[in-house]
Amino acid sequence: MNPVLSFFQGHGIECYSVEQGDDFLSFSLNVQAKPGSKVEKMKFSENGHMVVFVKAKPIEGQANKAITKFVTKNLGIGGGSFVLDCGEKSKIKRFRIVFSFTERKNVDYYLEKLKKTFL
Repeated sequence: MNPVLSFFQGHGIECYSVEQGDDFLSFSLNVQAKPGSKVEKMKFSENGHMVVFVKAKPIEGQANKAITKFVTKNLGIGGGSFVLDCGEKSKIKRFRIVFSFTERKNVDYYLEKLKKTFL
């Protein structure tokens, strides 16, 4: 099993529709949105969700855009690698996340980003 996927699952995150190859890992996960927060951060919840706190308000998709921007920046992935699948107007959303492995951005790179963000 891919160590990046193991990291998420090891912290109780439910991962759906997992696809992996030599140079990528893709799966969907539930994200609990916490718009209007004073501090932007991410954490894992006990109910199998990744919780993302953003300052943006849930008006006209601003919070969804802020979630995408915050997550991609902190995990070192491109904007097209974290896409809202469903739940646009819900507090619990399902996002698809894609980790592309290159010589520079390998499994160790992403694990380091995950550890800095969540531990």
